[in-house]
Amino acid sequence: MVLATAQLKRLEILVHDVLDEEAWEHTQRVRKRALSFALYERLSIEQKEVLETAAILHDICVSSGISEHAQEGADQARRVLINMDVPTEFINRVCHCIETHNEFAKARPQTIEAKVLFDADSFEFIGPLGIVRFGLCFKKSEADSTRSLKDRIYVAGKKRMDQLYTEAGKKAVQEYWEYEKQFFAELEKQLSG
Repeated sequence: MVLATAQLKRLEILVHDVLDEEAWEHTQRVRKRALSFALYERLSIEQKEVLETAAILHDICVSSGISEHAQEGADQARRVLINMDVPTEFINRVCHCIETHNEFAKARPQTIEAKVLFDADSFEFIGPLGIVRFGLCFKKSEADSTRSLKDRIYVAGKKRMDQLYTEAGKKAVQEYWEYEKQFFAELEKQLSG
């Protein structure tokens, strides 16, 4: 193991202290889901360790309001891990996962660990949780009616689903995507009177 249990705990405390409650809960869900996907994808112990470290740190800068939080988060994670005397190769792998963990990142995930993190993070925006999270993210000025908000959330969820990389992510999302389609069909009926 590259990181001892105590070091992982230090990372958890550090990230918890800089994130708001919603972002911390999101981080915990992504971590749990990423580790679940890792089992399905048969990641090695070392790959799982990279993935878990990246999942803990992936949104370390999200509460700061930085639009490029993936890249800034990777830079921040690098500084933290260097200060913990973590080997450079491990740091580079973790940072690749973080800098490619969302659709707004400039680069695409290349490693299986990065692809699993991307899918676990994307999962947060599909299904019941995705509907709520997108609804909270859109400002009134971005969606001038309930119907336009519905359309934006549906398109964004579909786009996320179509971008998934792993079989674990694609399989897990199917149930939630069916729910989302049904929800929006019912909402459309209600909006149409």
